Amino acid sequence: MIDKALSVVAPHHCYSCGQVGTPMCDNCKYNIISEPFEGCIGCGRAAIRHGLCGSCKVPYSRAWVVDAYRGPVGEAIKGMKIVSMRETAKVLGMMLAETLPDLPTGTVLVPIPTLRSHVRQRGFDHTKMIAKSVSKHLQLPIEYPLQRVGRSMQRGSSAAQRRRQAKEAFIVEKQLDPEQIYLLVDDVVTTGATIREASAQLRQAGAKEIWVAVLARETLD
Repeated sequence: MIDKALSVVAPHHCYSCGQVGTPMCDNCKYNIISEPFEGCIGCGRAAIRHGLCGSCKVPYSRAWVVDAYRGPVGEAIKGMKIVSMRETAKVLGMMLAETLPDLPTGTVLVPIPTLRSHVRQRGFDHTKMIAKSVSKHLQLPIEYPLQRVGRSMQRGSSAAQRRRQAKEAFIVEKQLDPEQIYLLVDDVVTTGATIREASAQLRQAGAKEIWVAVLARETLD
């Protein structure tokens, strides 16, 4: 309701070219998706295989990133969070879905849980909404085995602080299917601490094959 009202008072503008009517116009979506981020999700260096460089030791085996954070996708993510635009989350989810290759039938989407304080502030869980958009476009199920137990906010934290915070951020309270592929979904990866620890928790709960899909990779200044 709020999103519809805002779209009338202040119509969506494409975060790339400024065209009125949508958070990301068709031409800009195509340009971004056709040339996705090709570096290693962990360190940003050239990826050798499946979105990883071969040197980064992580508990997941494949990763996909739509774009670098310093670009239109990053601007859309910031706008989504500040203005609480649900439509932007849906569009970004569609872009993430179209960036992914054909995934095995039954691959399970697992959104990274958002801090409850942020959900209350924005009125919706943006990561869950992005995952639901991916699910709708790819016809894949969603599960929520990850529970967030920490309250630390990583924005503004150093790399070392992010790693410490992430180690205490998640738990999984159910046994997972070792034959299933679990695809973690998040909006931004910076140091990689969040997806690393979330993946580690899934693995401890029984998951054998964990993949990662995020909208943007950000680098610490």
